[in-house]
Amino acid sequence: MKGWRGVEPRTRRHIVYVTAADPDRSVVASVPGLWLAKNGYRVHFVIPGDPSNATLSTPYVSAPAYHVRLGGMAGLGRFVKTLLRARLRFGSGAVYWITGCVSALAASFALAGMSRKRIIYYNCDFLEPGRHPFFEYFERSFARGAGSVASNEPNRARCMASIYGLSSVPVVLESRLPAEWPFPDYNPVERTRLLSMIGLSDSEDVRLIVAGGGFSRLRCSEELLSALRDLPETYILVFSGMPSHDESSCEGRVMISRLGLTRRVVCLPYLPREDLIRTFAASDIGMLLYRNDGIGNYYQGPGRLTEYIGSGIPYVASDFPGLRTVTLEHSLGALCKAESATDIAAAILLLGQKNSSERMQERQRLRRAFRKELSFDRQASRAEELFRQADKDD
Repeated sequence: MKGWRGVEPRTRRHIVYVTAADPDRSVVASVPGLWLAKNGYRVHFVIPGDPSNATLSTPYVSAPAYHVRLGGMAGLGRFVKTLLRARLRFGSGAVYWITGCVSALAASFALAGMSRKRIIYYNCDFLEPGRHPFFEYFERSFARGAGSVASNEPNRARCMASIYGLSSVPVVLESRLPAEWPFPDYNPVERTRLLSMIGLSDSEDVRLIVAGGGFSRLRCSEELLSALRDLPETYILVFSGMPSHDESSCEGRVMISRLGLTRRVVCLPYLPREDLIRTFAASDIGMLLYRNDGIGNYYQGPGRLTEYIGSGIPYVASDFPGLRTVTLEHSLGALCKAESATDIAAAILLLGQKNSSERMQERQRLRRAFRKELSFDRQASRAEELFRQADKDD
């Protein structure tokens, strides 16, 4: 029997891949399932979205999916109901790959009584101890009862095992895009469009810095804006995820105005995944700034990293252990003390000093580094091994 992609499937057992992260905004939570689907496994997704849509479509691969509208207790109820629907369709013999604490909460009810060996739990967004006790309770219980557990960063995995009392350290599947993910080329037209939004035109001296998200204290946006004020006027910052009605966005706009930066900051709304990556590809420098407010941020493993380097741009990152290792080992960007505007500005200047020819060469080098060394494919065998363990008959 032919599978979803018209090829013979590699296994008869289905994988039900569940995540509460919308793939159109944060696709990295779905990448293990997408890679497995691309490589011949029978994968059916349960994800946020319009329930009338029966497909998860990405430029990398498409797969069948149940979509569910999330939000509040009613959304959680719909999540449980949709996961029950998947269980009724695929049975207790399927492998259930549950991603994130919200999915773990829904699965605690929908998969009750199932054999633990068929359950994989993957945490790619560390739940800080004591900060969300309700979700923490269910995640701890679910992780302890799962046949296999995975995390997206090695230090997070060690902490998770100790805090939750797991019998072994989780397998590490870092938040990275697949090597075959199609990234757009550098597009001067898109760059010109972004600059025109604040009445500017492009030139050799312009450096476009992309924050990779909206205004956020946890992402050190206040310090970033203060750093921008001290940089040359040709350095322009782009925020995405800045809708006019959002409280934090309003706070950010007030600070932008107070610092006299309205002609140096582009504020974009929430963008679909491909539009966001197109913005990255038209920029010069990405930002990966995190405040040292707990285990999750200190041991960061952001999916944004491969979105930047796959787009061909270096980044400035918080000088934390995990980010430091990958950044220096592969020469991906510069490090800084993220709570120091002076340090941020110095790191941005370090990356911004290259001329246009040097930056174009850097784009090609970073794209190669992504495909050859830093894509999800380099660790995909671990995802396959997790499935093989769950696939074994009793």
